[in-house]
Amino acid sequence: MAMLSNPSWPPPLPASEPSHTLIAAVAEALHAHGTASYRLEEAVARLSRTLGVRARVFATPTSVQLALSSAAGTATELLRGTPQAPNLGELAKIDRIIAEVERGELGAREAFFQLQSRKAEAPASRPLLFAASAVACGSAAVFFRGSLHDVVAAAALGAFVAALHWITAARTESSRVHEPLAAFLVSLFAWGIAAHSSRIQPEVIVLSALITLIPGLTVTTAVSELAAGHLVSGTSRLFGAATLFVSLAFGVALGHTVAAPFGTPLKAQPAILAPTLELVFILIAPLAFALLFRAGRRDLPWIWLAGLVAFASARLGAHALGPELGGFVGATVLGVLSNVYARVLDRPASLLLLPGLLLLVPGSIGFHSLSSFLAEDPIAGTAGVFRVALMAMALVAGMFTANLLASPRRSL
Repeated sequence: MAMLSNPSWPPPLPASEPSHTLIAAVAEALHAHGTASYRLEEAVARLSRTLGVRARVFATPTSVQLALSSAAGTATELLRGTPQAPNLGELAKIDRIIAEVERGELGAREAFFQLQSRKAEAPASRPLLFAASAVACGSAAVFFRGSLHDVVAAAALGAFVAALHWITAARTESSRVHEPLAAFLVSLFAWGIAAHSSRIQPEVIVLSALITLIPGLTVTTAVSELAAGHLVSGTSRLFGAATLFVSLAFGVALGHTVAAPFGTPLKAQPAILAPTLELVFILIAPLAFALLFRAGRRDLPWIWLAGLVAFASARLGAHALGPELGGFVGATVLGVLSNVYARVLDRPASLLLLPGLLLLVPGSIGFHSLSSFLAEDPIAGTAGVFRVALMAMALVAGMFTANLLASPRRSL
């Protein structure tokens, strides 16, 4: 039995069953980098068929169970881990190794050692990730119709949230309180400053600064798993997202309460960003999200283009079908572009799909609905939950429709 949390995993390659070890290592790697359960199962099953191994795979957000059988013998593995944010750079490397095995260019033994050697590469620059978080949060403030002061404050707090994550990630105990702690500090700052300045909107700043923590993409992934028939994985992921929503709402409410003695927030003066500045943030937002997902340099131009097209398509769809269903149009266009990109350039479709979806997911509405419940407004809260469910289903329906229009190259 092997554990994902054990740094010694995967174990040394057994001479008698290299294919089994490779399959387990691929399953571990895909799970560690945030692959949806149904995509992970499809990828492992396809690799197993290529290697002549009969595999039974069961994946959830926190574990993968493998039962492998071949001429070399049988093996059962339980891989245990915690949900992680997608890492597109690592996903591309894993996909390349799987593709080379399927084409017969690599044997199981060589593929295993390539899979292991990829971990020796240096991680992304930490200041670059802080800057990407600042740009993503500042862009969110633009999307939420904030003023220039709101954009600057949200960007600064976004970089602070990223730095706080790096600090708390060093210890397991502190990493578990990162989200509510970040929400508390951001809320405390926003409402504390709002008591002395009429140039900022604390609600916009809080929501924008926490946008990288709001699990809108997790909700969409959970709904896609449920729609694909993975009820255990989809339900557990959905409840995990709900728990994170509640922890963020708790931190925001606590920060608001603690800031109350500083004074009543002044009424913000309406301010509209210059169209040129708004366009600049719209143009750079896809790149910021791509960097947060650790995408490789060669994929950045394509991710940027796909994100812009998806965003524009969703806006046009919203005008025609309403804001809840506009995401269907955006997700369909994004899915078609991602699948065509994957087939033409032999790359994973997820490289374009995941950053693009981040521009469309309904995370902010879910956060607003929880805030309404905390403010003892159950009607608005219930309406918000329904809108989140409808928008998430619209995105999933768009992705599935895209697969019909342009079938994906492989499961990733």
